[in-house]
Amino acid sequence: MDRLTSDPWILNFNPSSPNGKKAITFLPDGNVGIGSNANEFAWELSDDHLSIYRKGGELQNEFIYEPRGERFVCVNKASAKGIRDQIIYRDTPP
Repeated sequence: MDRLTSDPWILNFNPSSPNGKKAITFLPDGNVGIGSNANEFAWELSDDHLSIYRKGGELQNEFIYEPRGERFVCVNKASAKGIRDQIIYRDTPP
């Protein structure tokens, strides 16, 4: 949780587009900071599952943490409203 809320991340929100990426941060209060919009509005971490919610409370996407790659990979839940196969990875400074 500390790493999630203190490190900068990149959300690959449209894997089929080279421009389908954006910076995203996760605030300790459960809201999305940088990158917040109606689709990526709030978040919740339970064990190694990260859920991102829309402004209205619907599930945008759910991710599972892969420690080896230090990334969150979309689990492609049928109930999620977001694009499938999204990935969230740490934004490492140059």
